[in-house]
Amino acid sequence: MSALLNDPFFMLLSAALIGAIGYNIWQVVYRDKAWKQVEAETSLKFEERKKGKNRDQILGGVYHHRKLTLTDTNLPVFRNGKRKSDMLTSASTNVHMALENPKMLKLTLHRTTQIKRLNPIGVEEFDSRFNITCEPEPFAKSLLVSGKLRERLQQLKPGCQIELNENELIYDQTGRLLAADQIISLFDLMCALADTVEGWRA
Repeated sequence: MSALLNDPFFMLLSAALIGAIGYNIWQVVYRDKAWKQVEAETSLKFEERKKGKNRDQILGGVYHHRKLTLTDTNLPVFRNGKRKSDMLTSASTNVHMALENPKMLKLTLHRTTQIKRLNPIGVEEFDSRFNITCEPEPFAKSLLVSGKLRERLQQLKPGCQIELNENELIYDQTGRLLAADQIISLFDLMCALADTVEGWRA
């Protein structure tokens, strides 16, 4: 046992695991603080929902006349198809916002560092940061004509995604949102995007 405790690889692995768990706890503390502030500034309410061994943390209610839920989920970490540790998890954040979409428009905005040029809108700075899929084809270009809206979208975290799925806008990212102003700014951005979708004319 003492030989194992003195093994440099074991010590390094233990330190990495403890560091990851500590970082996760630190994130939860700051997430809770941010959510309490958002609760105080909006009509959204906190709740927990049990999901197997995990519990989803949810802020839900109505924000600017739109039904909205913000969910923070802990997901297990896998490597080569096997779960690394019962204690090690990866956080995922998503927001669902209701809207009216009678034309059943489709849109996915994926914030990326890799340029694939899927349905570029013709604005170099925006096209270099987003992969876009949409139906009908002209929808994204006319939707994102507003420079202010494009600017706000460009501030999103790389790797995140916003999807228009039937009568919902869905935001998804790996990791947590740890600041109340960041959360409220995201809600406002999604409201602006929802307003633009509902006002779109072919």
